[in-house]
Amino acid sequence: VQDVVEQHDALKAFKTKSVNTIRIVTIRGKTGKIGVFAAFLRLSQDSESFVDNRAKGGLGVGIELDTGKLMKYGLPHDSYGIKTEIHELSSIRFMDYQIPFWSETIVLVCSAHKQFYDIQSIGWDVVITGKGPVLLEGNDDWEIGGPQDTLGGLKKRWDELVNA
Repeated sequence: VQDVVEQHDALKAFKTKSVNTIRIVTIRGKTGKIGVFAAFLRLSQDSESFVDNRAKGGLGVGIELDTGKLMKYGLPHDSYGIKTEIHELSSIRFMDYQIPFWSETIVLVCSAHKQFYDIQSIGWDVVITGKGPVLLEGNDDWEIGGPQDTLGGLKKRWDELVNA
């Protein structure tokens, strides 16, 4: 039996039934250094849905790695529509919306990745609670579509982190 994970009020403000998660991808470089490759917030767009997954109609919103602030656009999975600047259930504008406990989240995922010596990259699913970030899971097959759609071209960043 697990405890219920309850998200931070800043994420409850999006008025979804789902727990809105952050996908953060970390990379282990050649020297063993762990770096953050990409991050995006996953949000439900359906008032009745219990999932935030883009493949089920949710949105992905890129996160500025240095600040933890959301980028301008929410982007659905390819088959679900066009980009938007405002979350339709809550009317929250994405641009510069602050993710709470951002620096703690970065420390958490980088520390967790250090425990997996043989895995080069991990896509972490994180919930931000009122007490800080909680890891839901780590994925070694994390799917490039979300980061690529929400953040754009990532090859240069990949090369930098892999060679670090």
